[in-house]
Amino acid sequence: MNIWEHSLLSQRKFGGKPQDYEAIHSFLDSSKYFLYHVKHRLLLHHLLGVEWAVELFGNYVVNSEGKTILVRDIAVEHCREDLDGKIPTLYDWLARDENLQKFFLQKPEINDETLAEFVHLPYHRTGLLSAYIITFSDFGICLCKKLL
Repeated sequence: MNIWEHSLLSQRKFGGKPQDYEAIHSFLDSSKYFLYHVKHRLLLHHLLGVEWAVELFGNYVVNSEGKTILVRDIAVEHCREDLDGKIPTLYDWLARDENLQKFFLQKPEINDETLAEFVHLPYHRTGLLSAYIITFSDFGICLCKKLL
């Protein structure tokens, strides 16, 4: 599903105009610019991705009808639309792919405290070294620019 289709579904569910939701859906699908494959969803279509959407856009948006909508609800619906009604954790994504487990053999060392906290967050949530694929990558640099 593309950003516009997600935005139209949000309009149907929450009211307003599709443009009211476009930025949130663009963020969640921004991983397509780094991995143009259905597996791009691994990067943001999970509870941590929802959390980052809230961090980026705030707790709520006010649509063109003046209704207050939780960003969390919009982001969760996006994931459900793409993942057959499910909203996985990052661990759910990573634990099932043995090939990803071979990507990282040790934790990266980072001297900057704020950057280290951000880069290590997916690892701390999952306990899997493969979680560094989210933040210790080209996509992670994009996330840093948006969230830090």
